[in-house]
Amino acid sequence: MSSNVRIGTEGLPYGAIVTIRATRPTLGTVVRALGVHVAVRVTGAHAKEALDRLHAAWSMCLVPDDDRRCRGDDRRCPDEDLAVGTVELDADDLTGLDDRLQVLTQQVTLEAIRAQSGRLVMLHACAVADPGSGRTAAFVGPSGTGKTTLARVLGRGQAYITDETLAVREDLRVVAYPKPLSLRRSPASPWKDETSPAALGLLPPPATPRLAALVVLDRRDEHDADPRAVRLATLDAVTALVPESSYLPELERPLHRLGELCESLGGAYRVTYRDAEDLRPWVEGLLAGEG
Repeated sequence: MSSNVRIGTEGLPYGAIVTIRATRPTLGTVVRALGVHVAVRVTGAHAKEALDRLHAAWSMCLVPDDDRRCRGDDRRCPDEDLAVGTVELDADDLTGLDDRLQVLTQQVTLEAIRAQSGRLVMLHACAVADPGSGRTAAFVGPSGTGKTTLARVLGRGQAYITDETLAVREDLRVVAYPKPLSLRRSPASPWKDETSPAALGLLPPPATPRLAALVVLDRRDEHDADPRAVRLATLDAVTALVPESSYLPELERPLHRLGELCESLGGAYRVTYRDAEDLRPWVEGLLAGEG
């Protein structure tokens, strides 16, 4: 096994952190990503406009000034609110800002995943939750299987957990990451627009989301019937989850950890489907405890 990070790259460079060589206007903020704090420094003539855009897109992840507790990359610090690093956004020119915001999202996600390596099970997945009970359904799959679309469609009226990386503790508590949804600009484009979940009508995560269902996605354009969901044997589920895991070898007994996760849920599902809307009745049943 290798310690590959699974997030939606789709051929895009993550880009090096921008080096600022001249004195320019500088603003900053801090976002909570996968339970850790990542600082964002915005520099350049249009720093205020860029920061406003960033605040709007990351509205569910912003850390208030008086809630920035733990400083430094200290592995003794609890995994909540560990400050893990800084990424930078160049706002000298507003041209191409949307592209740079997408790269920034990738950088923030990578910082958070690295910080939580060995602490949490992390899967390339989207997730939504019942806003009252906190029951969470997660949908695992590689890029192109429609995770962001699922989060956007199924999340209406539900709590939004993530469209990118699911992080789970041993007791099944979920560490929410309600980052901006990365919406593709066109079907053939690798570039995406970072969009506020609130602007799409999604609700913020509940106080204590807890994983209730784990679903491996099998999206097929030619599937013209109702969605078909089957329970997976533990070995089959682990085999499907391993390539969609981040830093899996850093965990103790990593394959056992995945197997125990699936068994604690009564097994994972594989669902074959075509359109996200077709899954709504089944997912609502999962969130209501009917699965």
